[in-house]
Parts: sequence; C-alpha cells; structure tokens
Amino acid sequence: MNKTSAITSLFPSKHPTLTYVSCFVNINCKEPHKTHQWRINNFLNIAETGVPVVLYVDDEIREAFASTWAKYKNIALRNVNYDQSWTFNVCSKYKAHLPASRNDVKDTFLFICLMNMKIEFVVNAVNENPFGTQHFAWIDFNLPHIFNNKVATSNYMQFLTTCRWLPGFITIPGCWEKGQGVENIVDIINWRFCGGFMLGDGVAFNELFDLYLEHFAMFMERYRRITWEVNFWTWLEVNTNWDVSWYKADHDDSIVRVPSYLFSRCLADEFKAPTIRYPLPKIRDMYPSSCGYAHFGDDDILNVRYVNYRLDECGRYHISQPDGHLITQNVRCFLTPDLKSFDEDRPPENVWEGMIGLPTYDKSVMGLEDVRLYIAGDKLRYVATNKSHAISQRIRIMVGDYSADMAMFETGQIIDPPTNTWCEKNWIPLGKSLVADTGSTNVSLVAGLEQFIYRWAPFEIGEIENGALKIVKSVPVEHMQTQRIRGSTPPVWCAALDCYVCVVHYCEHIHGAKTLAYYHMLVKLGKKDYVPFEWSNSFHFNRVGIQYCIGFTLMDTGQMAFWFSEHDGNPGLIIV
Repeated sequence: MNKTSAITSLFPSKHPTLTYVSCFVNINCKEPHKTHQWRINNFLNIAETGVPVVLYVDDEIREAFASTWAKYKNIALRNVNYDQSWTFNVCSKYKAHLPASRNDVKDTFLFICLMNMKIEFVVNAVNENPFGTQHFAWIDFNLPHIFNNKVATSNYMQFLTTCRWLPGFITIPGCWEKGQGVENIVDIINWRFCGGFMLGDGVAFNELFDLYLEHFAMFMERYRRITWEVNFWTWLEVNTNWDVSWYKADHDDSIVRVPSYLFSRCLADEFKAPTIRYPLPKIRDMYPSSCGYAHFGDDDILNVRYVNYRLDECGRYHISQPDGHLITQNVRCFLTPDLKSFDEDRPPENVWEGMIGLPTYDKSVMGLEDVRLYIAGDKLRYVATNKSHAISQRIRIMVGDYSADMAMFETGQIIDPPTNTWCEKNWIPLGKSLVADTGSTNVSLVAGLEQFIYRWAPFEIGEIENGALKIVKSVPVEHMQTQRIRGSTPPVWCAALDCYVCVVHYCEHIHGAKTLAYYHMLVKLGKKDYVPFEWSNSFHFNRVGIQYCIGFTLMDTGQMAFWFSEHDGNPGLIIV
C-alpha cells in the first residue's frame, strides 16, 4: 500500500476549490485618493497569490490596464455592460431616489446599483465556471485596502482556495446582530452584513439570486427608493426563509476569516475511522483527559492525564474538591503493537512525582499537565505544564526524565520562558540539536542542547540553557491562518516524505456556541531546520468542539494514530 496516502490526502490538492469573483468598472468616482491605479494596487495583493479570479470589467478598464491583465493567467477577464443587466434595469426606475443618509460623493446611484449587482455577477461566474470549482466568493475589487496585514491576509485568501468545503451554504460576515436597525432599512446603511466579502457554493448563490428575482423589485416599490445591498440582505434575512451562515467580523482582516466548521474535515467520517476507547482505570473523583504517546525501545507508551473536574456545555469548571483546587494525576499505560488495547501483562499504573524533588509553592493547581513524551538520545523525556513547583507562582514548563518501567517522573526542572509571561503551554519538544545525513533518510542525534518549538508565528525555536529557554531561530510567518496556531504533538519522522510531521491546533468562537471549537492541521517540517513548509487542510476528529490532541504517531502500516480528548475528558484514539 502507499504509506503516504493518508497523509497526502489531508494536504491541499493542486486543483482549486474556490473561485473569487469581482468587478472593476469606471464609476467616475469623485473620491480623490481612489484612483484606478489605487484600486489596481489593492487588488494585486490578492491576484499575486495565484488564486483563480473571474473579473468583470468594462471596455475602458480592459484597455487601460491590458498590460497588467496579461501578467496574471489566474485572472479570467469578462466584459460587462452593466446597463444591460437585470439588476441595473430594475434599479434604474429609482435613479433619483437614493438613501437619505449617505456619503454624497461615494454613494451614487451607479455605486449602489453595482453593489446590488454583485450577486448577478457571481451567478454568471457560477454558470460559466471557468476554473471548475463548486464554491465561489465575492470580493470587492479593492478589498485589501481595509486589511491591516495585506500579505498575511492575502495569503489566507489563497489558503481558502485549497479547502474542502461543505455543500449547500452561503456565509457572510457582519458587524450587527440579526434584526438590528431594521426599523430604518433604506435610508441608513445597515451593517448586519459587511458587504465586501461573501462565500458559498453555486447552488446557494443561485438561490440568493432567485430571492432577488422574487423580492428586489417589490422591495424598492414598497420603499420607493434604492438602497445598499447589505440593507436588502438584512431585509431578506428577516422577512424570508433565506438561510445564511453569519459570522462576526468588521471592516478589517476579520472580514475574510470564514468559520472553520465550513471547511474542517471530519476524520471519523471521511476515513470511516471509529473512535477507540480504552478500558482506563477508575480513580475516585478523577476523570481521564489528554494522552501523550511515545515509542521507546520496544514499548508503545501512553501517559494519560486524569483531572478532578468536568467541563459543562458552557465551558465552566465543576471541580470535585471542596477547596476548588485543580489536581492532575498521570497514569502510565503500555499498549499492544496495534495501539488499540492495553498490554495485559503490564497494567496501567499511577505515575509517581516523588522523585522530582522540587519544593511546592502553590497548591491551587497541582500536578503535571498535558505531558508530552519524547526521546532525546537514549532517554525517554517529558515536557509538561506546571504551576505548583514554579517559584514565580506562574504557569511554567517543566522538563525531565520519564521512566515507563517504574511509572515515575525521575527528574524535573522548571524552565524560565524567554519573557516573563503569566502562562506557558504547548512547547513542542525536538529532543536535542539534530543533524541530518543528506545522503539518506537517517537522522542522528549529536551532542547539543534540548530544543523546543516555542511559537509558530513568528516560527521560533529555543534551546534550554542554564534553566531558561533561549530563542535561537526566528522565522517570519506571513499567513493569517498560522498566526493563531498552537503546538500540539512532538514531530514524527516520515521517511517516505523526507521530513518531520506533527499536529498543531487553533481555536475559534462559533457565533452562538457556548464553548470554543478546536481545529487541527498537520505540518511538514524541514529535516535540517524544522522550519514549516507545508500545512494540511483543517480537520477535527469526530465532531466539532473542544478536542485536544497531544499524542500522534505514524505507524509502520502507513496509518496515522491520533490520541485526543473531548471537552477536557473522554480520551480516544483514531487510526486513519
């Protein structure tokens, strides 16, 4: 079998999944700074990423910038005579009836008419579909002028063209809650929807245009004036059965940050992978949570964290101790070679902390949290989050030796972070400094200091030196998606791909949800420098919610194994 098929299937294919649609015509704009060249310069931030774009232009714009269009094979130019469109003909009856409260210079009849015409443009692109995608996104031509980080956000828009999208939705960002401002739906602009960006599949855009055909002329006849497209959408949402996936945003980079549940891939469903639950031992008033994994010697070792609390559906802690202290207990387990069950000859045991030998400064948060196991030279090591042994009484990282046979943390050392932060988590161990034999896939340890991935944007690696983490590598990352990434699992060497692979995660608030949603990605890391060079599609394990993964490996069979917890409990294993 192809031992990289599971991994490669999670990484983006070369064929785009999303087409952007826009329009650039001469509307005789009277705003002095908004020249044609200013608009072009903003648009090129997106075009230069190589994303597929269907761009509607008039004859004047096509000819004036012919040399520019010739440079971008990803732009499909289409001529438009907007005064021949359905939308224009409907709007023309109200040319003299504009909103009462508007920017007289910008909000002309032609400008407002073209804003309403964007749905007609998208539907035309859907029907032609020159790039063969099922999903489409409208972007105002000079949209990047509102971005705070044009490079990172334009790269994120390129990332969106690689995602696998759910069918049957249209999603639009907005500033206001549903129903806000409907008492004056024509004369004052309504920011329920931002207007400059929207995304969905072709079916949903056609359904939206059908609502235009049914209600748009009637709407203007009722109110006796033309208004902005965002106002009409607000009216549609309140007065019809239009189903729109709304997300909170503003007129900045957040406008294109589409909720990840629309493109996150479910491993359990996609790969027909059941969730395996272990028969974990019961500990009074404690509940199993995250699982760290390592293959050391001939053993497959799982460290299971137990916690003395439950999270309810709103994310509130319910602690099973009268004084409200948080307590972690770790349990060592040996697995069978297929990773699916426990070794019956070596049952799970509580991991003893008595050998650490550090004084306790804080009893409100006790124990070693989120233990990640890793190998450095000939030793099995751990990295964990701890507060009780930190003299600063701040949440810090602890490292030390881990004995699976003896079920104990043999040593422990609190590591000072590069800056005096309040909380440190998610340091990803790289073992010691590595050197690769470029003539083969062998990677050998050499004498050096222990290294950790400290953060992902900028990408930073630190070395432990004299009890502190010193940053030794920092690489800028200009990508909106990776700027919110956090570390999850130690890297695993993949000989077939000639690189390291690890799992990372990020979190989002879903509007209306009571808790966070966690999403994961695989990352390919360079074999010499560990610098990330490719990111997978986003995924979740069996449902969208709080899912945390600190255990991952590549099996000899070519399968991937992920150990994850749900809602800070209920640990499981998925093998893809």
